[in-house]
Amino acid sequence: MRLADYLAYVAPVRGSLKYHKWSFLTVCSALLEKRVWIDLSQVGLIYPNMFVMLVGPSGAGKSTSSRIAERLLHATNAQFQDDACKIKFAPDVVTPAAFIEELLANKKEIQIGEQRLTYSPIFIHASEMAPFINDIGGGSLMSDLLKFYDNEDSFKKKTRGAGAEYIIGPCVTFLADTTPTFMAQHFPREATSDGFTARFIIVNEPRYIKKIAFPQPPNREIELKIKSDMLRLALVKGQLRLSDSAIPFYISIFDETENMLMRESSSSLFRSYLARRPVHLLKLATILSLLESNTMLIDRHHLEEAIALLKELEPDMTTVFASTDMDWSKDSGHQVLQAIPYHPIEMESRQLYKSMLNSAIFPHAIKLEAALDTLVKAGKIKVRTEGVKKFYTRLQENKQTDHQ
Repeated sequence: MRLADYLAYVAPVRGSLKYHKWSFLTVCSALLEKRVWIDLSQVGLIYPNMFVMLVGPSGAGKSTSSRIAERLLHATNAQFQDDACKIKFAPDVVTPAAFIEELLANKKEIQIGEQRLTYSPIFIHASEMAPFINDIGGGSLMSDLLKFYDNEDSFKKKTRGAGAEYIIGPCVTFLADTTPTFMAQHFPREATSDGFTARFIIVNEPRYIKKIAFPQPPNREIELKIKSDMLRLALVKGQLRLSDSAIPFYISIFDETENMLMRESSSSLFRSYLARRPVHLLKLATILSLLESNTMLIDRHHLEEAIALLKELEPDMTTVFASTDMDWSKDSGHQVLQAIPYHPIEMESRQLYKSMLNSAIFPHAIKLEAALDTLVKAGKIKVRTEGVKKFYTRLQENKQTDHQ
């Protein structure tokens, strides 16, 4: 099976292809748990667990897409009589202490060759993000989820009630549905600054995609094939390797990403995503390879499909964080706004750079450029290009806000 087969399965529903693709890929990620990996030597083992966030306005089809994929996951679970083999779902609302208990209760042990693997997997489908980023009692889950994404060999946490909790091989897959409004109004600043959101692949669909009122039933033959392959994914285990043709292609994408990081002057969130892009690429390629067969080999075309999936998302990935993706703790945004005159008066970038650079807040151009880019995306300033020159102006609507 390929991803195209799943898209044919959901074609009668229509809606956003982005949402459908990434809902299914995340569900497949949950099926694989920690039983398959790529060995990057001293860098460590790369497992296929993913954090994916579907972002769009209410009614855009996020829940529809994720629920269709999730139903297939439940259908796979139903084929196992032994509960120990089933995918564990996290509760919709859970405190950090309760989440730790869920992981502890789902310890699995499997034999892979001569190796005995012990791990604790769980799948989170968050139709509401608030319980996972805000303190609903006992602290926030964000800091714990950072470590769970990185697949550390063990996790130890001290709690007042239970003392020290020790989890072997935690493995978390996270699929979230949320709206730009929620992100702007409720996402805490630390969610973007500490790398939490940068670990997510953000599937932002800014355009409304038409759905259909009464979709036709799915193709039964395709549905059976998908369910059969999902069951196969739930049983596969072992190490994957890159083919001889895949290795140089991966190196080229890795080097391309490193070069982007060297010159990229956009938001800090996008830079954090770029730093993890090669890992996202390998996780995706692992899933795409195993959807196709159990050869345990990642070929070049798997990497090509994976990077195409990522590049499709990148232009819209960080715009939902425009109003928060800045180091406001040092008042950088305020300093820039104060320096730029209100519309219709403009300031040339050369003059702005001269006044702002080499300060404690803006020691170099990259940080100032990132601040300007974020303010433009947030709708606080506007930029006009004239040849190689740029002219900035502060939008009048912010003037009232400043005096409140």
